[in-house]
Amino acid sequence: MSRLFKYGALMAATLLPVNVLSQQSTNNQLIKEEVAIIRPELTQEQKDFMESYAIWLSRIGYRDQSRAVTKLRDNAFGTGVILETDSGEKHLISVSKNVGIASKVAVETLDQYGNRHIQLKKKVITRASNGLVCIEMPKNHTTHGLKITERSATDGMDIYTFGYNDVNKKATWQMGDGIISNNKFIPNDSKDVLIQHTSPVNVGMYGSPLTIKRDSAPYGYEVMGLNIHKGIDRENTNYAIPAQDIQQFISGIASIDLKKTKEALLSSVEQLLKMEKEGFSANKNLISDQYLTDVSNDVLQSWYNSMPENVKQEFEKDLNNEMVFESAKNIIAYAFAKDNIEGSQLKVKTCAYTSNSDVQTVQIDKGGKTLVSTWVYEDGNWKLKSWGNNAADKPKAKADANNADKMQRIGIDRDYTGIQLALGTTFIPVDKFSSYTFTFSIINNPFVKHSLELGKNTAAIRVKDGSPEFNEHGMVFNPDGSPHYPFLDDEANLFSMDYSVAGQVPINLKRFFVVPQVAPGMGFIFGKSKEYHEIVGGFFFKLSSGAQLGYNISNTLNVFLYGGHQLDVFLIPDPEDEIDIKKSINGFNSRLGVMFVF
Repeated sequence: MSRLFKYGALMAATLLPVNVLSQQSTNNQLIKEEVAIIRPELTQEQKDFMESYAIWLSRIGYRDQSRAVTKLRDNAFGTGVILETDSGEKHLISVSKNVGIASKVAVETLDQYGNRHIQLKKKVITRASNGLVCIEMPKNHTTHGLKITERSATDGMDIYTFGYNDVNKKATWQMGDGIISNNKFIPNDSKDVLIQHTSPVNVGMYGSPLTIKRDSAPYGYEVMGLNIHKGIDRENTNYAIPAQDIQQFISGIASIDLKKTKEALLSSVEQLLKMEKEGFSANKNLISDQYLTDVSNDVLQSWYNSMPENVKQEFEKDLNNEMVFESAKNIIAYAFAKDNIEGSQLKVKTCAYTSNSDVQTVQIDKGGKTLVSTWVYEDGNWKLKSWGNNAADKPKAKADANNADKMQRIGIDRDYTGIQLALGTTFIPVDKFSSYTFTFSIINNPFVKHSLELGKNTAAIRVKDGSPEFNEHGMVFNPDGSPHYPFLDDEANLFSMDYSVAGQVPINLKRFFVVPQVAPGMGFIFGKSKEYHEIVGGFFFKLSSGAQLGYNISNTLNVFLYGGHQLDVFLIPDPEDEIDIKKSINGFNSRLGVMFVF
């Protein structure tokens, strides 16, 4: 009897974990229905802007952010999760880096059997400054959403992630686990508090839920946070927006449509008209995605280049926090405050409000002159769509800027300016000529380069013996009756200095750049022969053609390697005088150098 009791107890202890594991495995399959794949639906205009913007970000040294913009443009995906409130309302929540400047997205879900359900043109309802995004719910969703936990995050707590990893551009389901390593992580220059954890977050999993186990919750898990960043230089370091911020964001969704009023519109307009340079950053949320898209990158960059250092720091702060489009709106907000608001007496003239319309027109009085502005209802707020006096909206400026963007789209880098220092060499065995050079170049126009080059050269020459030539028949005479003096082989050590002007076309390949160029020039060469110490000197002309391949190390420094053909034509005394030197040199030369970018 005692043995039978022990056997039964052993069986119960063995079967219980099996049942628990079986239920957990089932929950892990069912949870797929609450986790969605999010793909932005971008217009061609938006794609063109993003392409040019990515090129520029790479050019000024923000290559990770540039790749993020390019990946989003090329139809990358992220993750979203369906959350259910205590009142039964469901919301599809993701993060802004999965959406970018798109107003609509495609939503894809997988059921427990692996069947795909795709719904297009789902509206982006609202976005928050901390990166959270609410997207229109998929139709016919009948299952439970995940619940947001009421528990507080604590260090060492076990957590789990569910989402879609990018494997060769294919969305692959991934579950991971880890612990909370810092429950109150504060990024640099930010007021937001994030959860730092060790559960894997790979490409495609931004917006995925960070969960904890709870038996009474749907699927056995509750949401502790939403993954938003991945540690770049540190292993097992990832970040999530905490549950309380998600709950607060969802609580505000219900009031979004209540803000779509004339009073709310006029409030946004008045806020814009009072914008000052010192407080410009707080008003970047008044700039719509449409306005950002309409501003040419050429204009955007010119604004950036003219900004003081403290304004650029605001731009860089957003970039470092991976808020790539918000950073561009910082530029616009400052330029707008500086060029349109500062020192002006602006006031609303008329507002022809049309009910239920997402776009409204407001006329502004500026010292007796009427400016027309349009506003769009975006992210639950009225934002500026166009401004009649803005340089980006003037037809000629837009046409010029669009042409500049076209140049950027084919890779031509209009910002290629700076100073170059290079060491070079030329070696031509056939002509017995070699040189080592140092080159200083200034590029204040991307298509023209001015260079000053100093060189140390070795050349094969002949010098007169100084005595008549004799043979077995006696002294040899020239046809004119003068004594014939023999030429003897020698080498000359020569120093040269020349100036050249190159025509070039800088082509930006993101990390790398290629610059084909043709450069005519002229200079002076002088020195002595090695053995007979005869003076050698004269002018020469040069024509070089080739290309340099470079790599951007930072936004202010790059390295490059040049290779090309060079023709030198020397104006040196002819054989009837004292020196005989090769009259022209054809050969390959190369340079290795650095460029300091303006």
